[in-house]
Amino acid sequence: KLFLERRRGLLGSKLKTKLVLSFLSLSIVPTVVLFLISSLYINSTFDKWFSVKVGNTLQASLEITDIYYKNTQRSALHFAERIREEVTSLMDLDDRYTRARLPRELEQLRAKYALDAVEVYWNPLDPRTLVVKPEMNLELFPRLPIETVQSALDGTDVSLVQHVGTGDVLRSIIPLKDRSSKKTAGALSVSYHLPVSLVNKVDEISSTYADFKEVNPLKYPVKTIYFVILILITLLVIFAAIWVGLYLARQMTLPLEQLAQAVTEVGSGNLNVEIETPGNDEVATVSTAFNKMTADIRENQDRLQLAYST
Repeated sequence: KLFLERRRGLLGSKLKTKLVLSFLSLSIVPTVVLFLISSLYINSTFDKWFSVKVGNTLQASLEITDIYYKNTQRSALHFAERIREEVTSLMDLDDRYTRARLPRELEQLRAKYALDAVEVYWNPLDPRTLVVKPEMNLELFPRLPIETVQSALDGTDVSLVQHVGTGDVLRSIIPLKDRSSKKTAGALSVSYHLPVSLVNKVDEISSTYADFKEVNPLKYPVKTIYFVILILITLLVIFAAIWVGLYLARQMTLPLEQLAQAVTEVGSGNLNVEIETPGNDEVATVSTAFNKMTADIRENQDRLQLAYST
């Protein structure tokens, strides 16, 4: 618009151009500075959110918890084998009367190896022999699944993790063979109980890592959206500055255009010209003075004509 007005040589086009460029200069400098600072902040923030170090740390935390669980199960398996050796060396497992003193022996071995629970299954459906740490509840160690007990009775070592209301129970189950007959007489299970606080921390790390892996591919699309919003806001500020500059320039140049046209009319002999004077600024003062001047000229002209006619 300004370019076309200057090409046509319209009155006030130069003043409009100066005003618009002044407003644009005043607004574009802080806007560009704000844009650059915001861009740097967005980049640094996203780099921190989606940092490779954060992902590696979360993954390492999960690996540490996994190693802890596996080491605990290996310890349970190791102590189960030690208990099996000592039990089979002390008693004949095929003798039902000898089994009667098994709970006492298991309790001594549990305390010796600082275990949370030790249990023996003679049959998947028969009552089990269970000894636990005195401060723990028997309900923390539910019965093993039938198929797990049967696998141990068939000669297979089994390890599993059971989720109970107060945490996780890590169990290692091995066949309990009689020393003399070499037959599998039962299934021996050694258990560790992990409290709910530790389990919650593990679940929280796992959930955080899953969220991180899910959100990380969205890093660049989300960053692009932020940059697009920032660019739109910057353009909006620049557009507002240009619009305000045009509006004020129009408010200033319109009375000047009217004044120039009125001067041209007066120069051509038309003294019945009057300019509207809205407001009370300096332009309105000039317009009022011009209207008073043309009125005085008309009055003097009327007097002269009256004098010549008489």
